[in-house]
Amino acid sequence: MHDGPCGNSPTSLHPLKRPCTPPIHYHLKQDERFDVEKGTLGYILNEMNGTIETHGYLFIPKGSCHTFWNAGNDDLIVNITLYNDQGMIPGRSADSYFENINGVRRDSPSLIATLQVQIGHDIYRCDIPQLFYSMFSKIFQLIALALGYQIQYAEYTTPVI
Repeated sequence: MHDGPCGNSPTSLHPLKRPCTPPIHYHLKQDERFDVEKGTLGYILNEMNGTIETHGYLFIPKGSCHTFWNAGNDDLIVNITLYNDQGMIPGRSADSYFENINGVRRDSPSLIATLQVQIGHDIYRCDIPQLFYSMFSKIFQLIALALGYQIQYAEYTTPVI
């Protein structure tokens, strides 16, 4: 919503400080496409800033550092499609990520909980050295699971009907 905590109202925070702006991140296994149905999508893609207006789209190849936010004066409606080497990824992985990451940030704002959800959804932060992910992400995930941190939580995930 334009006037919500993730919007672009005059009193809102810088886009990278808003609670709903994902951290600058990349995906190892998937490309992403944003189709803007309504509003203005602001984005950073490989350190370049830009905007996409209604009916426009943005394609993000795997491995590209990026983030996005509502950059306009209207509500933003954007469809996110994920692709892997076999084509479009069916299901709700983008919805699941947003539901879970926002729930975890609200209810348990720990770095371990946040990283567990992100890594489990093929989201790797650009501000954490890639060496961490290549050497330690599997071990980190096992330890986080043993400590009770999940990749996805039923209380945050809308069931697929």
